[in-house]
Amino acid sequence: MRGVARGSLAARRLVDLDRSLAPLVFKLDHRGAYDSASRRLALERATLSLGRASIDLSGVVDDPGPRARLDLKTRGRALDLARLVDFANAADLKALRGLRGSGQLSFDLAIRGPLGPGGPPRLVGRLTVADATLRYAGAPARLEGVRLGARFAPDSLTIPDFQARVVGATGSRLTPLSGRLDVTHFADPVVSFGLRGDLDLAAIGPLVAPKDMRLTGRSALDLEGRGRAKDPGSIALSGRARLVGGTVESRQLPRKIEGLEAAFEFSPARAAVRGLKARAARSSFAIDASVTRPLALLAKPGAGGPAAVEFQLDSPYLDLAELLPVAGGAPFVLQATGGGRASIARLKNGKLDVSNVRAQMILEPGVVSIPDFRCDGYQGVVAGAARFDLGDPKRPAMTLKAHVDSVQADALLSAWTPAKGLLRGSLDSRMDLALRGATPDEIKRSLTAVGLATFAHGSFGPGPVPDEIAKTTHIAPLRRLDFHNLKVPFRIERGRVVTDAVEMRGPYGDWKMSGAVGFDGALDYAVSVTLPREVAQRLETRSPLAAGALADEQGNLLLDLKVTGTGRAPRVAWDGQAMRDRVAGRVSQALKAQHKRLEREVEDAVAARRRAAEDSARAAVGRARQGLADSLRRRAGGVLKGFFGGALGDSAR
Repeated sequence: MRGVARGSLAARRLVDLDRSLAPLVFKLDHRGAYDSASRRLALERATLSLGRASIDLSGVVDDPGPRARLDLKTRGRALDLARLVDFANAADLKALRGLRGSGQLSFDLAIRGPLGPGGPPRLVGRLTVADATLRYAGAPARLEGVRLGARFAPDSLTIPDFQARVVGATGSRLTPLSGRLDVTHFADPVVSFGLRGDLDLAAIGPLVAPKDMRLTGRSALDLEGRGRAKDPGSIALSGRARLVGGTVESRQLPRKIEGLEAAFEFSPARAAVRGLKARAARSSFAIDASVTRPLALLAKPGAGGPAAVEFQLDSPYLDLAELLPVAGGAPFVLQATGGGRASIARLKNGKLDVSNVRAQMILEPGVVSIPDFRCDGYQGVVAGAARFDLGDPKRPAMTLKAHVDSVQADALLSAWTPAKGLLRGSLDSRMDLALRGATPDEIKRSLTAVGLATFAHGSFGPGPVPDEIAKTTHIAPLRRLDFHNLKVPFRIERGRVVTDAVEMRGPYGDWKMSGAVGFDGALDYAVSVTLPREVAQRLETRSPLAAGALADEQGNLLLDLKVTGTGRAPRVAWDGQAMRDRVAGRVSQALKAQHKRLEREVEDAVAARRRAAEDSARAAVGRARQGLADSLRRRAGGVLKGFFGGALGDSAR
C-alpha cells in the first residue's frame, strides 16, 4: 500500500483527507481463510512490513469493511527502534520531521472491538522502550537512556515511569529526566502527568518550535498537572520551573533573542511569573505576571475559556524593529482576559520615537484595549486611548483617540515626512482614527480619521509649495509665511488627507484654503489670500498686479490660486474669476465650490459604505434563510423516509 490518505468517512474528495502518511509504503504478507457465509476472516498470520521492520498479527476479523469487528493479537520482541523511526520519519508529520533514533521496542497487544464512528477499537496490553536514543537533525543536544513502559487498557493509557538523560553538544550530562503520564476517556481525554529534571531546550526545540527556529537554554522542572486535553486551560498545574540562559534564533526574527530567564510558580489556582527577562540587540524588557488557566494562552481560539492575566512590563529601551518578525502576516491572537501596565523609558518603531511611555492595558480574547496612554515626543506630550481588535487575525482593526499637546511641528514633520523645516510652531491636535487590514494597501483603503490641528506662532516655508506661490505671484516674501495662528480641520478618507476650511492669520494677511492631499502626494487646493493695504503698500505691488492679482476698493491685494501637481512638484495658477467675485463683494466661489465638492465626496463615501453594509446584511440573512430551509427540508425528508420505511423519489419529495 502506498499513497495512503485518511480521514472521515464523510469525505468526498481527496483534498478532504489527511495525506501525511502518503510517502510511506506498507507491505502486508498474510495467510488465512475467509468464510463468506459467516463473513469472517481468520488470520493465521499477517506480517506488516514497515521499511526494514516488521510486525506480526493473528486473530479474526468479522464483517470486513468500514464497520469490521476486530479480535487481533500482535507481538513484537526487541524491534530495532531505528528502523521504525526511519520509516515514520518519511511521513509528513511535524513532530517526527528530522528525527533519528536507536534502541529496542517490544510490545504484546490485543486489538478488540468494532471500527466506525464510535471510536477506535480497544487496545489492551503492554509496550516498552529500552536504551533508546533520540535526536533531531541539527539539534545540538540529544536524549539518551530513554526507558518507558506503557500499559494499554480499554479507554486508557498509563506510563507510570519515563526516564531519560539529556546530553548537550559538549557531551555534558544534565540532571536526568523522569516523568509519568495517564490518559483516560479517549473521546474527551483527561490527562494526568508529572515531569521532573533539567531539560535542555535544544533537545526538544524541533518538536515544539517552527522548523526554522532554534532554541537553546536550560529549564529546571518539577511539575504536575491534570485536566482535559481538549481544554488546555482546564489543566491544573502545581510545582515550579526555572528558565536560564535561553536564546531564540530564526530567519523570521530581525535579531537573536538572548538572556531569556524567568521563574514560574504553579498552583492549581494560578501561575506566578517572576522576572521574565529578554534582550535583542539594544532592546530589553522585564515582565512580572500572574495567570490563571496559564495553558489556555497556548490554545486555539474557542478551545475552552481564556486565561486571566495581570502583568507589569518595564523596559529601559524597546525598539520593536529588533523584536517583531520581519515577515508580515496575521498577528498572534492572545486568548486572555485581564490587563496590566507598561512603562517604557524609550519606545521606537520605525519613525516613531517617544519616551516616558505609560500605558494601561485591558485584555479580552482577541482584543487589546488601551484606555489610557501618555508619552513624551517631538518636544511635547501625546496622550489618548486605543483599541486593537484581532478577532479576525487576517483583517485586524484599530481605533485611536489621541490628543497632541504643545508638540513642535517641525520635529513631528521631520520625523514622519520629507518636509523638514517647512512648518514651524507649537502644535495642538485632537484626532479620532480607525483602520482595518494587515497589509499597507488594505490599511490605506480603510484608514479614516477626523481631527483639528491648531498651530500657534510659527512659520510656513520655505519649500516647494510656498516657493511656487512666491514665483507665481511675484511676491518673494511669500516663500516664508509667519503666522500668529493656523487652524487645520482635517479628515482622512479614501487615501487622502482632506483639509477643508483652513484659516491662517499673520503678518501677510488672512489665508483661507480648502482641498486635499493624497497619500501619493497629489495636491488639489483652492487658496484665497487677502493682503491688507498696509502690507500691500510695503510690497512692490506692480509686479503682483501685472502677474494677475487684483486690488479692491480698500487697497487690499487679492490673491486667489489653484494649487495642483504634487508636494514635490506643485503647480500654481491664478483663479481670475474667484478674484473678480471678491472685488464685487462676493465670497470666493472657488472656496465654496471646493467645499461643496469635498462634502459631496464625503456623502458619496458614506452612502457607499452604507450600501455595502446593507448588501452584506442582506447576504447574511439570505444565507441564514437558505440554511434554515435546507435544514427543514432534510428533517422533513427524514421523517417521511422513516414513516414510509424507505427512500423517497424526487417526485415524492
